[in-house]
Amino acid sequence: RPAEHCPTPPGSAPVLLALRPDSVALAAVLEERATVTLVGCGFGDGPVQLSMGAARIGPLTPTDAGTRVRFVVPAAIASGGEAPPMTTPAGTYDVVLTTARGPSRARTLTVY
Repeated sequence: RPAEHCPTPPGSAPVLLALRPDSVALAAVLEERATVTLVGCGFGDGPVQLSMGAARIGPLTPTDAGTRVRFVVPAAIASGGEAPPMTTPAGTYDVVLTTARGPSRARTLTVY
């Protein structure tokens, strides 16, 4: 979907329409070969940040006129505080893309 057809006004928060795929196998995650593409609009062309549950990923660079961002699902996520990172467990994660104009609404990624 081209950026000029974005359902929100220019300058507003990014719109996250879909995750492709929206589910990935835990084995692929642990081998760091589970790649997900965020599809939407208003991502811009500057660096963006991504959150997947407690994991923070980025900076990432949008492609396709600010309508796509690809990321590798992390094999480990921060545990918080001074605890070491923990292996990413199976489950569902809210994925949110954040630009300088704010965060998108969350989409769900399932790790099975």
